[in-house]
Amino acid sequence: ALEESHALQKSHEALRAAFVELASKFQALYAPLKEELSDVAKIDDMQGQLEAVDALINKHGNDLKAVLDEVEASDLQLEEAGTNAAKATYATFEGMALQYKALGGILETQKTTVLTAISSKENQNVTPEELAEYKELFEFFDKNKNGSLNASEFNGCLRSVGEEILDPKELETKIKEIDESGDGSVGFHEFISYMSNLNKDTDTEE
Repeated sequence: ALEESHALQKSHEALRAAFVELASKFQALYAPLKEELSDVAKIDDMQGQLEAVDALINKHGNDLKAVLDEVEASDLQLEEAGTNAAKATYATFEGMALQYKALGGILETQKTTVLTAISSKENQNVTPEELAEYKELFEFFDKNKNGSLNASEFNGCLRSVGEEILDPKELETKIKEIDESGDGSVGFHEFISYMSNLNKDTDTEE
């Protein structure tokens, strides 16, 4: 019985040590992300700020999320073993999950702020409310999350606002008109410009 108790204690200690290591790994990624975010505003050009924020969002959604998932699995192992990491650390999975969520919200807010600034320069008639609406629409149809819309994705957007183009050649021509970068797809800024002009035309007709 004593040996079993000792073995159980060793097992619990090993689980706690694993949790502590993962918690440290999480903070080692989390802290620099917050610091890098505060440095974004120091970048002179808005496009550079946007690229920096996108890179941070990618790290947050991939690297940090992967570690948080490991922390959650470790926390579950502790729970299943009938113990917790309280004896070894103040860190908890719930606390780290809140940090993750809060940072995600800050990053998205920062991206919207930068996009609004860019849009204000390029499209004087786009309000922050319209920009938020366009962003939500764009991100919903950007299925592979690569920051641009292919023909099918773009047409899905058009369909949702009652502007679907049924003729493939007509759709291809429309994309060429919008595609200022010439990469064969519709980027976010190109999409904003198109939607702004579309709404302006609609308002004019009314």
